[in-house]
Amino acid sequence: MKGARMVGLLGTMVLLGAGLRGQDPLAALLRAKVGTRLRFDLFFSAETKKPDLRLSFARPGVERFRLVVRSKEVDFGLRWGPDECRLVFPSKGRVLLARAAVGPGDGLRPRGFGTRLLGRGARGGGGLLLGLARTWLAHQDKIRLRGREGEMDLDWEPEGAETQEVERGRLEKTLFRGLRRGLALYLPGFAGVRLRLPEKSVPHGRLLRKKGRRVVLLSGSPEELGRAHGELLGPLIEETIDSYVHLVGAVETLRSGRFFPAEMDRALEMLRPHIPLRQRRELGALAKALPGIPEREVWLANVLPEYFHCSGFALFGKATNKGVLLHGRVLDYMTAVGLQEAACLFVVQPDDGFAFANVGYAGFVGSVTGMNETGISLGEMGGGGRGQWNGVPMASLMRDALETCGDLKAVRALFARGPRTCQYYYVFADAKGPGAVGVAATPDKIEFIEAGAGHSLLGEGIPEVVALSAGRRLKELRARIRRGYGRFTVESALRLMDRPVAMRSNLHNALMVPGKGLVYVANASRTRPAAENPYVRFDLGALAREARGLEPGVLRVQGRCEPSPRLGPEAQVRARGFLPPGRPFSVRIEPPAKGMDCDALLRFASARSTTGLPNDEVVLEWYRPAPKRDSHQALLALHILAGRMVVARGFARAARIRGHHGFVMHMPGYGLRRGPGGRRWRPARFAQRMRQAVLDTHRARLAIEALPAIKKGKVFLQGTSQGGFVAALTAGSGEGFAGHFLMLTGAGLSGILEKGSRDSAKIRRAFARAGIQGEALHHLLEGIDPGRLASGIDPKKTWLYSARNDQVVPPPFARLLQKRASLPRDHHLWFPGDHYSAALSLPLVLNHLFHHMNPQ
Repeated sequence: MKGARMVGLLGTMVLLGAGLRGQDPLAALLRAKVGTRLRFDLFFSAETKKPDLRLSFARPGVERFRLVVRSKEVDFGLRWGPDECRLVFPSKGRVLLARAAVGPGDGLRPRGFGTRLLGRGARGGGGLLLGLARTWLAHQDKIRLRGREGEMDLDWEPEGAETQEVERGRLEKTLFRGLRRGLALYLPGFAGVRLRLPEKSVPHGRLLRKKGRRVVLLSGSPEELGRAHGELLGPLIEETIDSYVHLVGAVETLRSGRFFPAEMDRALEMLRPHIPLRQRRELGALAKALPGIPEREVWLANVLPEYFHCSGFALFGKATNKGVLLHGRVLDYMTAVGLQEAACLFVVQPDDGFAFANVGYAGFVGSVTGMNETGISLGEMGGGGRGQWNGVPMASLMRDALETCGDLKAVRALFARGPRTCQYYYVFADAKGPGAVGVAATPDKIEFIEAGAGHSLLGEGIPEVVALSAGRRLKELRARIRRGYGRFTVESALRLMDRPVAMRSNLHNALMVPGKGLVYVANASRTRPAAENPYVRFDLGALAREARGLEPGVLRVQGRCEPSPRLGPEAQVRARGFLPPGRPFSVRIEPPAKGMDCDALLRFASARSTTGLPNDEVVLEWYRPAPKRDSHQALLALHILAGRMVVARGFARAARIRGHHGFVMHMPGYGLRRGPGGRRWRPARFAQRMRQAVLDTHRARLAIEALPAIKKGKVFLQGTSQGGFVAALTAGSGEGFAGHFLMLTGAGLSGILEKGSRDSAKIRRAFARAGIQGEALHHLLEGIDPGRLASGIDPKKTWLYSARNDQVVPPPFARLLQKRASLPRDHHLWFPGDHYSAALSLPLVLNHLFHHMNPQ
């Protein structure tokens, strides 16, 4: 009877258009005239003597009404007028007060309420709604309704009530849209035709139907993923928001006496800064693709706190037939608000990360159940801790792990690093091994429970098994595992998720077979939990290939950058902070921007997200040699502090003339990575952008080597001044470049800024104006000083070019880099002039550089 009770709670709002018509009490509700006073009692059982729900209604004016609802679940009164809406909770001593005039749209204004609720085709709404109500009652033989005209139960506002002022439009929209969605779910015939979106393709996305299930393929950058998601599923996302934001918001408000959306606003304010930047970019694009839905509602649908009563298990090794890893996940959650009608299987190929399958819902970019192409599978189970929101939302952490983690060690590190919210339990599994681990996490503590280990909450360990649930469901799950131990196949593992392990609120079940890239999914329907519906098999590998096909011509690059073997253990740890993760990324080749004389541009995601676009997309200018002169070697040039890139482009053009491929990387904040009105250089971001530049340089080598025209292991690196510092850090932190040509750079950044003049002095003064000086400045610069990693530079393939009278990088600091890198004397070349007039020596530098690129 939960559905009937919910309709009883929300259906009280139908009284807003009520009136008298003969002796029929329902007709009286639907056509109430001015002066009408009614009371209705609803009995949810034939044996009940006291009403389970009492509704009292009065309409003192054309544009005014009063309503009181009394039941075990709720106790509230509503007074509505053109200038004020007052929602009173007598038993809780609370009042929600919404002032100001009523605007158009989704509100509670009595005039035209039926038309707004039912649609333009419902003239007056009364007859249709009466017929629908009678249809519903005909199927609910245990429900009795008793109506009395002229009787009232309108106890009003208690003295000393706590008053909360809320935005009127938002309060009325929450109640109206919640009512409409609730009636659509629970009243047969009322807007009950479910959305059946046709198969459709848009740029970077495709909506398919596989055995009656929605499958959404997405590929591209965060902006492209979000935009395609919205364009494919817009009408369904609106239903999701009506369920997850408005219906939940209305019910929670009426139950608690507090305006629930305001509570969620506070949660969003705390959670939003912790959501990974790439997901924030995706959500922003999703919201823009839904012009009829406020952006705030899209965000709220993605951070609404989850209250789960779930189960999960992972079986492998001796526990299964042939040792195959089987990871089951039971999600028991909110079938009452109709989330199952927005169910989708998302297969996502991000431009920076692993392809993954996400068992999810339209409009929701996070994950609660998923598996990626490397064999990682994840599921969770909710605990307590409501209100502890100062961290990364659980679903965002799950999504981040699927997208960025290639093994169980990386998943554990990500969740241990946090920051986390609330209390959750997880099962993580990895086909490589195979292996699995249970996790108990709060904001302050995380505990990893190894497979086969016992635990006070879970009982005695079962070898090569992780099993999570609670109460009788846990007892039943463990008993089933013991009975089938050693013989489990896909078919028998599916039965582990049957009821009563799955609850009546079972929203979806998934059995993941990470070693084969398979996932079996069952979703709830309106009348049956997921465990009682059929499972559908999906092949992640095949669907991921189809998703990648949405972007023809895009290169997928996979490669790792390892720390320099010449570094000691501590230095290797430091070096890893400058190396990109080993996850795959996409490279796009496109025509050059207007005014550029290069032959093409390469674009790919930065290995570190900092400020979003355009800074977090790396741009390489590509200067191709004539085919007959092609050496299949490449030179990557890094530019100076000034933003015109004249010197770097000079090196790239010279490489093209010599038969090599020349590349110029736009470093963070420069060129096409500089936002409108943005500044190239900011003291507060100096260290962050230096690190990002080094990460991007390593990734640029992988991108260049992926081009068919370039031989692997034949990419050389050149950097001048600021670019020289980045190149030195790159050379010291990791392997991969065929050679390094460092110009006008050195080691000892603190000393360079202290003793150098011209550009060094300008930078020093900029730091001082920003309040960064003394020990704080020294600490900041120490973390990005090339001297700390210079011992990792291969001296046999590195050359340093310095000016004898350099006033920006004084000669002692150039010699310090030579010493720290153990460069032979003939690998450190000196030229006359200073930091700026050294440009006159560029022809000599170029001849020397290309000689060592072609030693024959």
